[in-house]
Amino acid sequence: MGSGNRIVTVTLTNRFEMMTTEVTQKHWFDINGYWPTDGWTPLDQTPEFVENDFVVVQDSRGNNIRVRPNSPIERINWEAAIKFANKASIRAGLPPAYDLSQAYYSWNELHNVRINAPNGDIYQARGYRLPTEAEMEYVLRLGGRSTGEFFFGNDVSQLGDYAWFRGSAHCVGDVSGSPYSSPRCKRYPVGLRNPLVLDGQEFFDLLGNVAEMMHDYAGEPIAGGVNPVTVEPQRDRIKPHVVKGGSVHSLLSEMGATFRSSIGGGGESAPSRNDVGFRLVRTLHPN
Repeated sequence: MGSGNRIVTVTLTNRFEMMTTEVTQKHWFDINGYWPTDGWTPLDQTPEFVENDFVVVQDSRGNNIRVRPNSPIERINWEAAIKFANKASIRAGLPPAYDLSQAYYSWNELHNVRINAPNGDIYQARGYRLPTEAEMEYVLRLGGRSTGEFFFGNDVSQLGDYAWFRGSAHCVGDVSGSPYSSPRCKRYPVGLRNPLVLDGQEFFDLLGNVAEMMHDYAGEPIAGGVNPVTVEPQRDRIKPHVVKGGSVHSLLSEMGATFRSSIGGGGESAPSRNDVGFRLVRTLHPN
């Protein structure tokens, strides 16, 4: 795995389970008790994108808002994602993967997030968590059986059958791919494109729709070896984290298994993106 001309060998020694879809707005409501649209209006709910896949609910202020229960959550930063993972763990009777007991804010950045596992090893955590970049690429490469950029083969004309990206999604604006183009593209309900199938399990929207946050720090390239993970130094504040999979805004060149971008770190005012969400994984322990 790797990107560009840099290829590394990775060994994963732990079995893990992964959500079949990205976390949806309904998932978010079920765990947090409020809709993610409280306080803002997503771009895909502006008039040119309003179709028949929304429902009207009341937000925390008593206002009627449109939500798409089966569309992926977005505009969520890394801190919100790991807190969601911890709540999902508690709901399932599992110990949270992320230890926030000693975390604190400084300059609106979250410091000192630790892993609730021996030696702080994210692979040994028992609760739900964000996937590592190595785990995500393992799935995108069909458990190592695919060596190309796309799990379905080398015919890139098939990408639209598996992914919502700039070439298949409904977009408004310049979709040319020039450095100055910035189209607005609709996010779709999960599960509408063909799935990736690995060991009999279907996974939807691993490419496209919304890109997905990883556990890893984006400041360094992925390391090779056994169970790799790139984590910022404990003394440092949360830094940008890896994003994989591409989104509705992504060009074809940004959709492969090795492509990575980043999203700002944790913290109450840390940046989020309107085309980035997440899905959760959990290490499967023998007992």
